[in-house]
Amino acid sequence: MNHHQPFRLNYTLPKALSLSLLYGRYCQHVYHRLHDPRHQIPIFADIPIAIKSELHQLTSVIYQATRSEFTVHLEVRRIEPTFLPLSAYQTRNTRGPGLVRFPRGSDHHKIAVGPCFYVDSEGHPVAYHLPSAIQQHRLDLLNIYVEQSANRDKESLNPNSPFVRVDETCASPQATGYTHEKLGNGYTRLALAQLIDEQRGLFSPSPPLLESRYRGMRLLDNISETMAIIGAAMSIIHPPSFFAGFQILENLSKQPKAVLPQYIFNDALSLWTMPQSLLRIYTNYDSGVRREDVTPPLAFDTILSAGTSQENRFVCPNIGHEFYFHPGAGYDPHIVAIASFDEAVVRHATPEDTTVFNRKWSPADYMTLSRELRLHLDHLDRNS
Repeated sequence: MNHHQPFRLNYTLPKALSLSLLYGRYCQHVYHRLHDPRHQIPIFADIPIAIKSELHQLTSVIYQATRSEFTVHLEVRRIEPTFLPLSAYQTRNTRGPGLVRFPRGSDHHKIAVGPCFYVDSEGHPVAYHLPSAIQQHRLDLLNIYVEQSANRDKESLNPNSPFVRVDETCASPQATGYTHEKLGNGYTRLALAQLIDEQRGLFSPSPPLLESRYRGMRLLDNISETMAIIGAAMSIIHPPSFFAGFQILENLSKQPKAVLPQYIFNDALSLWTMPQSLLRIYTNYDSGVRREDVTPPLAFDTILSAGTSQENRFVCPNIGHEFYFHPGAGYDPHIVAIASFDEAVVRHATPEDTTVFNRKWSPADYMTLSRELRLHLDHLDRNS
């Protein structure tokens, strides 16, 4: 760790992305304070007290997760460095050793209730379980905005909803979408840039952001603060990827001819608030009680799920645990969000350090990052 250069702290970014960076830095100070009570957190006067409360809760749950570690039968080095698209990954790794079920042949797995995290045999963190990391009112807002955006009973007035029905290749076989006209269903893919011409290296914002009635942009605007809070988790879970994400978006913004139409890309970038370049949102899937032999494609139900049901569980054989989850029932919406780094964008707008995404790092190493994080500089920039 001591041989790495300090992370860049300043980027040429729109105000929205700068906000995400600010939230992440605050989380790093809070997390550092949990390890060292003597650490003084700068005031960060630009962050409202209510948001600080949410960031404290997020950081606290991540800290609790790092105190409960489990080893899984996965080898990250066989998967992560390649940045393969999902289809290519499935094709090339159908029965690879990195996909061994754990434990083999088991019909019952240990139930994980509290926060915890999972590492592979080499110590690479591969998954986090963070129940209650996001405050309930924040999840309620997300539900409201998604349902408003996808509401089908207004289809005659606004036919171009950013949400589309998920086809059979994107959902697990047991998943079905609700058809009630007052409930949104399907998924949306919000991407600052997606590859449209590999030979010429041309990108375009995803279709929901190109829609002429701006419903995709409106959804992005409504959930931007939530995205910033969720994105801030990366500043603790994997700081190298957190800073690399800003480098990638900065590099992409400096190539005006790479993303077309440019004015829509600029509009989307002005609302984007997380270091990841891709956000997928799934809504209203009811899968009943999960007891599957293999994790469903995308495993989206494990990412973000609000609810208190103790009868429904999601099973992840790859990590040998079951999790309580709320699958959505009746009129209760089920919202799932996945933030990720788009492979093509990463390859095109490579960060300065190309090894950051597969850099071996564990929360146990956090205190060794002091020199790289340079937290003391925030005391100079902000009145402490």
